[in-house]
Amino acid sequence: MKSKTCRKCKVEKPETEFFFSGHVTLAGKKIRDTLCKTCKVVYKREQRQKIRDWIKELKADSGCAKCGYSKETHPSFKVSALTFHHAQDNKEYWIADAANRGYSKKTIQKEIDKCVLICVRCHAEIHSHE
Repeated sequence: MKSKTCRKCKVEKPETEFFFSGHVTLAGKKIRDTLCKTCKVVYKREQRQKIRDWIKELKADSGCAKCGYSKETHPSFKVSALTFHHAQDNKEYWIADAANRGYSKKTIQKEIDKCVLICVRCHAEIHSHE
């Protein structure tokens, strides 16, 4: 059985302990990832958390575009009270699901650029009139 060394933990493991990378050689052979399955799971979890933190920062630095709800106007401000609203009805995916789907910051930013940041109360009012 072939073995391979993980580039993160530096442990030599059987090739079956590595996910397929999605790439193929010219000869048609599937290529295994450079991280073992254990390290890959940890890496993906960390990446998803970084994306979530980045989205929270974007929200924390802004406020509701409709009523002005923000950390400057309300001492009890909660980032979770702000949502991204697709005013043009051109949604490809929910921003909240983007981290779990593994989208990059660049891809998520493109979707955010289509949105208006509003609080959940204003969001509910907008959708109740549709």
